[in-house]
Amino acid sequence: MATFNEKYLSAQTIQNTGNHSDAVDVFSDLLKEAPDKASEGKTKILIAANLFMRNEGDDQTKSIQTYMEVWNDPEMPEYVRAKVCTEFARIVRSKDRAFYETYFKDEPFKSLLPSVGTESEKMSSVYLKLLQLSDEIYPNSY
Repeated sequence: MATFNEKYLSAQTIQNTGNHSDAVDVFSDLLKEAPDKASEGKTKILIAANLFMRNEGDDQTKSIQTYMEVWNDPEMPEYVRAKVCTEFARIVRSKDRAFYETYFKDEPFKSLLPSVGTESEKMSSVYLKLLQLSDEIYPNSY
């Protein structure tokens, strides 16, 4: 019988082929076997990432909600929560202010959006602040 880590690596192989639907399914099944909070969080992050990339129907909304579940879990290890911030930075880098205001209504994210500047300047600032927040939570220099 394959261990959780072996199954995790196998699921990543599916993800790397670009088959995000199958990756969501495999990671969702694997989530039930997570041996600890860190494994649970990392698996949820990959579910969220694949939902976002698949982008069918309300996938992006579900993706952000899944990331937020990890972020808001007080038992989640800091390095996993920091990874959520780097994922958010990756996402907002290609999105606009309206997207950010729709999905990031709560603190600490809400206050990261500057009130002045061009759209591009505001989103660049948010991107940088998310990376800084990640580094404050758990130094990782992403």
